[in-house]
Amino acid sequence: MSEPRTDEDPRLEREEQAFFDGGGASPAPEADPMGIGRRADERDQRRLRQQVWVFVLFLVLAGVLVFLLRGELGYFFAPGQPVELGAAEELAPAPLADGTFVRLSGVARDMCIRAEVASGRMRYLYLLGSETGARMLVQSPAPPGEGCAGAVERSFEGRLRDLDRTDMYAAVLGYYRENFPAAPRDGPMYLLEDGLRPRDRWAYPAALAGLLLVAAANAALLVRRARRRARAGRVAGSDAGEGVHEDEGEESR
Repeated sequence: MSEPRTDEDPRLEREEQAFFDGGGASPAPEADPMGIGRRADERDQRRLRQQVWVFVLFLVLAGVLVFLLRGELGYFFAPGQPVELGAAEELAPAPLADGTFVRLSGVARDMCIRAEVASGRMRYLYLLGSETGARMLVQSPAPPGEGCAGAVERSFEGRLRDLDRTDMYAAVLGYYRENFPAAPRDGPMYLLEDGLRPRDRWAYPAALAGLLLVAAANAALLVRRARRRARAGRVAGSDAGEGVHEDEGEESR
């Protein structure tokens, strides 16, 4: 029969010493045993990446829209005072700038063709009186119920289009050259969109502004989310530092 252990038992003393030294203590519980914080952090990172992609997408769309509508946007922001070209019979044979807001006067002959466009029913004319005037077609709103007017004399004001830079009016230009002897067969040709002022078409800048507004909203969300993550990281770092200091204090005691 073994003798009962006393307080002077060396094995007991070693066990007690190991306990107070931390060797016999159970390990500290994990801070996040279920992984809830880790999953929340992964979800937050995934949402952050999605917002970055949405932001980039809208920036790309805005850039493409600016490129495709550069002519429309340029004319929208053009000066509101038209460039005076004078009388059609006095037009100098000089190049004219595309997308300029111009005004000229003279006699224009109706080509007796009509077209339905977004802004309504249009008629097409060409100017008389000079070689440069013959290079100038006019798209003007067709008066309701009026047939082919022959020739009209008045002032025309609107956007000047260089037909070498657009094929939108290729059919009109082809008809003019095929059916009217006065039509130049080569060289620059122009079309005046009569009645179209620089601030008339708001749809294009409004669409661009909408895309930029969405991109700006996503940028604000990105900044807010990044600040929140940085703040959470600082809090987690300070908590970890406090835990280390507490452990060091307990070991020193």
